[in-house]
Amino acid sequence: MLKTITAGLLALLAWSMTLADAADIDVNRKCSDGTIDEVKCGYFYIEGEILRGDAKKFADVITNTSNTKVDMYLFLRSPGGVFEDGMEIAKLVHERGFRTDVANTDTCTSMCAIIWLAGSKRIYGGKARIGFHSVATTPVDSNGNRIKGSKSVSYNGGNALVGAFFHELGLNDKAIETLTDAEPSSMFYLNTKRLEELGITAKRNSNS
Repeated sequence: MLKTITAGLLALLAWSMTLADAADIDVNRKCSDGTIDEVKCGYFYIEGEILRGDAKKFADVITNTSNTKVDMYLFLRSPGGVFEDGMEIAKLVHERGFRTDVANTDTCTSMCAIIWLAGSKRIYGGKARIGFHSVATTPVDSNGNRIKGSKSVSYNGGNALVGAFFHELGLNDKAIETLTDAEPSSMFYLNTKRLEELGITAKRNSNS
């Protein structure tokens, strides 16, 4: 069994299939005009489904840029993915003090949303889709691929670990319960009103 936290809606699953097989994790060094300026334009990003090995990939990217002036700013666009790797990424984001951002109209659900929540400062576009649900255990084959037709079931141990991590981030009991309550096949999306109701600090991008 492989623990995953994945989007339950068919639209999100179809969207994830258009992305690369594994998450694209790297550093952007180019400005919009094509010039390279790490101080002004550099940032980290994670795009695509998070699979096994992606936590190491993210850690390696951080290590390889430790002597540069790239900002600790992380853009996210992902439908979620493997629980263990996603949690390791979220912990690194928290430990390193990354600011996290989901741009306007982009989607960041499941494990990606937990990574976003781990940011020292959380930023979101007005039409960003940031969604949470409970952790699920998914049957996989020997290659780590989901077995066709298999159903995901709740993974209580994973939900306990997520709840403990949310507590470490300073979330209150109501927020922790709400963000881990939705069934694996559904999604609880954040918006400005819900963020305020749950006492979660985040800044809406003024440009979106």
